[in-house]
Amino acid sequence: MARTALGVTQLGSAGVAPPSMTVGTADGHMFPNDGRTIVEVLNTGGVGRNVTFVTPKTVGGQAVDDLTVSIPAGATRLFSRFSVDAFNQPAGSADQGTVYVNYAVAAPAELSVRVFRG
Repeated sequence: MARTALGVTQLGSAGVAPPSMTVGTADGHMFPNDGRTIVEVLNTGGVGRNVTFVTPKTVGGQAVDDLTVSIPAGATRLFSRFSVDAFNQPAGSADQGTVYVNYAVAAPAELSVRVFRG
């Protein structure tokens, strides 16, 4: 199974119904990012689980650390302002302009996600 793309719901002044959440997978997801993207992650499990936003960037030959955040059991967290320079897959790659999301290896299905743009 390969990393799968998440759809992005456009927010606007007329309002939108929240889309269904997508369950995490062992291979992770990706979403298009313009720097104004909002990601919502829900942990349905009984323990905290990690979600990682991958940073493919290097500075002076050194890799920039990925952003890994623990989502408490039963909690929802919102993330935004993903720097295009730091988080987007680079020009020339098959997934150019997207951000990779990885989930806790032990139980990726306990994490659900949806993506918005304002």
